[in-house]
Amino acid sequence: MLKRTATLLVLLYSITSWSQHACADFKNEWAKMAMSTPNKDHSALSDTFDISHTHLDLDFSQLPTNFLTARADLSVEMLTSTQKFWFELDGYTVDSAKINGTSVVHQVSGDFRYLAIPSGTWMVGNTALVEIYYSGAAPADPSGWGGWHHSSPYFFNLGVGFDVNPHSYGRSLFPAFDNFIEHSTYSFDITTVTPRKAYANGVRTHTSVVAGDTIIQSWDCSDPLPAYLVSVAISNYEELEDTLTIQSGTIPSLLLARPNDTANVKSSFRNLQGILTSFEDHFGPYVWDKVGYAMTTQGAMEHSTSIHLPLSLANGTLMGEDIIAHELAHHWWGNLITCEKAEDMWINEGMAEFSSHLYQEDVYDRERYMRTVRGNQLQVLNYAHAQDGGYLALNGVDHSTTYGMHVYNKGAWVGHNLRGYLGDSLYTYTVDQIFTNHAHENFTTASFEQVLSQYSGVNMSDFFTDQVLQPGQVAVSASIVNVTFTGGQAHADIDLLQNRKERNAYLLDAPMLLKVYMVNDTLEQMVNVNSDSIRITLNGLPSAPLYATINEGEDYLTGTTFDKIEGDGYGIFNLDNAKARLIVNNSDDPYNLYIEHHWAGPEGSSAAARLSTSRFWTIQGDIPNMDAEMRIFFDARPQSGALDADLVSNTEDSLGVYYRANSSEPWSGFPFYTVNHMGSTTDGFGNVTLTKLVPGEYVFANTASVGLEEEAMKTNGMIVYPNPGDDQIILELLAETSDSALIEIINTEGKTVFSNVFSTNNGWNTIHINTSDFAIGTYIVKTKMGEKRVLIAH
Repeated sequence: MLKRTATLLVLLYSITSWSQHACADFKNEWAKMAMSTPNKDHSALSDTFDISHTHLDLDFSQLPTNFLTARADLSVEMLTSTQKFWFELDGYTVDSAKINGTSVVHQVSGDFRYLAIPSGTWMVGNTALVEIYYSGAAPADPSGWGGWHHSSPYFFNLGVGFDVNPHSYGRSLFPAFDNFIEHSTYSFDITTVTPRKAYANGVRTHTSVVAGDTIIQSWDCSDPLPAYLVSVAISNYEELEDTLTIQSGTIPSLLLARPNDTANVKSSFRNLQGILTSFEDHFGPYVWDKVGYAMTTQGAMEHSTSIHLPLSLANGTLMGEDIIAHELAHHWWGNLITCEKAEDMWINEGMAEFSSHLYQEDVYDRERYMRTVRGNQLQVLNYAHAQDGGYLALNGVDHSTTYGMHVYNKGAWVGHNLRGYLGDSLYTYTVDQIFTNHAHENFTTASFEQVLSQYSGVNMSDFFTDQVLQPGQVAVSASIVNVTFTGGQAHADIDLLQNRKERNAYLLDAPMLLKVYMVNDTLEQMVNVNSDSIRITLNGLPSAPLYATINEGEDYLTGTTFDKIEGDGYGIFNLDNAKARLIVNNSDDPYNLYIEHHWAGPEGSSAAARLSTSRFWTIQGDIPNMDAEMRIFFDARPQSGALDADLVSNTEDSLGVYYRANSSEPWSGFPFYTVNHMGSTTDGFGNVTLTKLVPGEYVFANTASVGLEEEAMKTNGMIVYPNPGDDQIILELLAETSDSALIEIINTEGKTVFSNVFSTNNGWNTIHINTSDFAIGTYIVKTKMGEKRVLIAH
């Protein structure tokens, strides 16, 4: 149900306005005002009774007046001896009721109603016919989203309400056990006056004329549903009938739109067959008796076989296609298997949202799918904590976040990772087995983990601990910390580090691709990231590695995003994933940059200044001597995710930049940057521009207690790049009081291979050293400021 529209990054995108398309659009706004209260669970009703079939006789002949006269016939088995039949029904007057033809007394008690069962008339194990006659104005959810919508010429229900508790809202239309675990088959006789016609779940079995323009349409839904998936839509619809191909043959499709809208609707649904085929390929057979959508005014809701979709999403374009796909995907995730409680809503909504990404790989291409996956990842990292009131685990959400960004978007992230964790073939087999063997059953997070383990043959405990049961995120970084040479071959040590944000545990079992780039070669190796620090030693490399990446393939997402940039000469690049902008003013040689944004502060790092706890960057690649700068926005505003609130929430005056060449080195002040406060030093928004690009890691810092130049001097006021170097290395040297500096370069045998005195000016100096005659290997660069290790790899 309920597809979220995109909220794009504030700094590099424009913010979209809230629409009336999807429940989650509103949910994030309401969550800001809602108390964090538990979800009510009315599952206990189903411990005493089991409703096997519900027949609804609904008389809407008084439309457009909002008054319904109705009868519900419930076939109910008594499971436990009791003298009261409890049920839920909101807003209506119960005119009368019968049990097995005998009139009974109706009472209201809190959230529930009950019928008094005459003594000795209904025994445990027996099925009775419960008839409830009711009437009144159909109620709407106070939020304006769920319940009955009465806006001529459209009249329809949405089976979820955001301001009601529990959220399931079948009780806004008929007497029900309004929980997730009670599944009933349904039939309908719905009375309207033409040209209004009524549509419901399942297939139409009969249309009869009562008198004049009054008609009754009968519908039958043979697949059991929870009450919240029951659908009624009424308007002067034109029926767009067709057939769709499924694995077992063909199936009818029915699109409902008013006459003037049919052309647009047909166009917007032109990929429906491809979407359906994609889902069958990934999840297994479509088991329902039709595919149906009714155009309405607001709210996308996955009522089984009769989805309600806002007409604005079927305007002739494909702008709403992902929502069309999301709602159809619920016929596996949510309608065929259903979460047992609202606290596990990610099984319904997160997996359906993932499906609205997944179909794009088949209908379009892999790159389209990955663009969508990356965009979703950025939304989660940037906004989910702000919109949902904190960093949340997926399971155990409360009432205010049942339909929040974690459930939808972080849930979709987990769906993508589940696919990558198992691999396509095993993933498809596993979920197909679950849908085949557990159709119309309910799952908690724990039981869902169990069946995934059962059918995949893979213990999913670590995956669920990593992905579902923990809040926050883990950023994983790769850093080349040591390179040596033996017999013309290179040997490299690469450290993989986990950095956490609002999270207690490190990843326990995360399969990722390590890629090592050399001058004319690339090495790839799968690595299981399962501890906070892993050292990978690679021997016998044909040449020295230039840089290394972890998880570049992104089959398993983490809290690190990246951009790859290739160019030659002038260029401006919006680094959407790194949340920065690169401006290359001039470069004599081609460049190839890999720029990462780690959505967690660097762990275990000591520095004189206070480093960011939210993020840091890695810049690496084939970076020649180039005139370039990188602009990074900082933002402490709550509506923008408040990423930098730990450093600039009060004032921006002490914001600085720290640097290290790799993860084995200490952080020190980086001198080559400017700060643009963008008009105010107290609004928490502005940008920092790195005026020189040096390979290594960068982090925002609060430098209130130390000047950057002072800190740079104290921690070796020298930067050496590129590292690895080629025919030239560059030293950025901070001169002290003298006007000259001795620079020595020493090889691993302790022999001095270069020595020279350079003139310096007060402040930072740039010194170029020709290394074209140096043998490949590791060298120590020594100055009065200290020493740095550098690799020469021609």
